Amino acid sequence: MIRALGRVLAAASLALALAGPAAGATLLLTGTPGAAVRLDGRDLGTLPLGALEVAAGAHTLSASLRGMLPLDMEMRVDAEDATVRRHLRLQPMSRRDAVTYSLVLAGLGQRYEGRPLLGWGFTAAEVGGLLTALAGELAVQNHRDDYDLAMANYRDALLPDDIAAYRAQAADAWKAADDAGKLRDAAAAVAVGAVVVSALDAWLRFPSLEAGAGPAPAPPPGLAAGPADASGFHVGWSLRW
Repeated sequence: MIRALGRVLAAASLALALAGPAAGATLLLTGTPGAAVRLDGRDLGTLPLGALEVAAGAHTLSASLRGMLPLDMEMRVDAEDATVRRHLRLQPMSRRDAVTYSLVLAGLGQRYEGRPLLGWGFTAAEVGGLLTALAGELAVQNHRDDYDLAMANYRDALLPDDIAAYRAQAADAWKAADDAGKLRDAAAAVAVGAVVVSALDAWLRFPSLEAGAGPAPAPPPGLAAGPADASGFHVGWSLRW
């Protein structure tokens, strides 16, 4: 009995080995030429791509191209022998939108264009400048109140020592208010400057299109590719000043 069971298991193992691994579903991708495609976080290359094999189940597709709005979509493959087609059409960015976003909040235009680090720098400059300007304005008001109080005491004082002390307090409060006012004005200038520079940068460094013909890139290891058209059209982006 045991020997017979062993022979059955050996025969089954041999049959599986001869059959080879189960073929995955076929994924056919079309869309904006030159877009970089990722499947479940793995780089597939840039469009156009040949036929790809994927396993059944849920997957996440993403596509990106400089100067275009990124695209993310969920995809489900129901069967190993299925053929799944997806069109990844990216929408172009708008220079006007980039500038408008930067005018609303410094740095939004840069993050829209795909330059987040610079964008966060502009945002920090504007927000920091506004908060410092607000703190400076509050300090100005407090020091002016101190000045008004010192001057009232100065006018009511009768003794020479009190007169001199209140006059010194008034002078100190006036100087402190002046210093706080200068800090407020400088911080406000930084905030306004961040908005202006961010808007100009979003306008001047908006990506421009470069296109040309070239072969489709090979898919990464582990993904089978079908025949691809060697005369595929590819698109790239660069910065122009």
